[in-house]
Amino acid sequence: MDEDEQEEWEVECIVDHCQRSNSTEYLVKWIGFSEVYNTWEPEHHLTNCQEKLRQYKLTLNRTGRKRKAASPPGGCSREGLRRWEIQLNKDRGHDAAIRVENNVDNVEPPSEFVYVTRNILGHDVPEPEEGVVIGCSCHGDCHQSKTCCPQTLHGSDFPYTEDGLIQLEQGKAVVECNTKCTCDESCHSRVVQKGRQVEVLVFRTDNGRGWGLKALVDIKAKQFVTEYVGEVVTTDEAEERGKLYDEQGATYLMDLDFNEDKEAQFSIDGKFYSNVSRFINHSCNPNLIAYGCWIGNPDLRLPRIGLFAVKDIAAGEELSIDYVMSPAVPNQPAVSTNTNTPPATPLSKRKSPGRQRKRIRCRCGTKNCRTFLF
Repeated sequence: MDEDEQEEWEVECIVDHCQRSNSTEYLVKWIGFSEVYNTWEPEHHLTNCQEKLRQYKLTLNRTGRKRKAASPPGGCSREGLRRWEIQLNKDRGHDAAIRVENNVDNVEPPSEFVYVTRNILGHDVPEPEEGVVIGCSCHGDCHQSKTCCPQTLHGSDFPYTEDGLIQLEQGKAVVECNTKCTCDESCHSRVVQKGRQVEVLVFRTDNGRGWGLKALVDIKAKQFVTEYVGEVVTTDEAEERGKLYDEQGATYLMDLDFNEDKEAQFSIDGKFYSNVSRFINHSCNPNLIAYGCWIGNPDLRLPRIGLFAVKDIAAGEELSIDYVMSPAVPNQPAVSTNTNTPPATPLSKRKSPGRQRKRIRCRCGTKNCRTFLF
């Protein structure tokens, strides 16, 4: 092979593996080619990219769990997609239905992905202190109460309208009623905790962005869509994982950086454990925005992440967020002096200020595209 050919087929990263007969094969992504051209290669073909192979194996080891290898090479049949769709709907709990579609290629569903409906706490992440959770004593409609959780116990504004639409400015904290409250499930301050009410489609994009997510029903502006769920890890762990994900040209980490006076201590990693939010792609003109939500957990460092529509979204439209979200909204009201008030700073995808990130080209296709994600 001459020098030009060697450059043309340089390994970008290893994205999967499987056991075939008595050997292990690896799914390779090549530099300069989309995922459509990924190929399965035996390990002895990877002698010139041992560092990539080491990084891939390190990724598996760092998850701290056993991982089921992919199915043998040969592509994913429609029956395989149907089985995945059935499994997703078994695992989604009380959330709305999920459909799966791939009219682009024969790429297998992500074998390392485990569907969960709540965050998984990783190593060195504290459990919520149930004993210090306080609830309201409302009866009936909390929306009209002046002593409900958001307003009195946390010094925060009531987050929702009577129709369940978010009414807070971007960057302000969402506080919902919890299991200690006397109000019932009809309370207007219980939205994120009720889960996703919007039916969605996990689909294969046709421009190299991997899997994406579409709405199957019309969504109103300010309506709750889904929670960003994953494995909560320390920032040190997130930094190490981020280096590996950068090599793969992928982004799964969200910093829980709501406190503008302190650096984030934890991040949510959606690669291995997540829900449909794992498949939401970036856009420089997104139709979803993230809010930090505190629901029965007084630890200000560990909000849940609610994704809400910023405008009306039509059925069939792709759902998207901005992976590099803007800082707090200018001129927003000052944070209450109540020490139980969650700070009002919006989260972002992992910033990784301590290292130079690999530049990832944006493929959102919007008129205001920034060309690169980071």
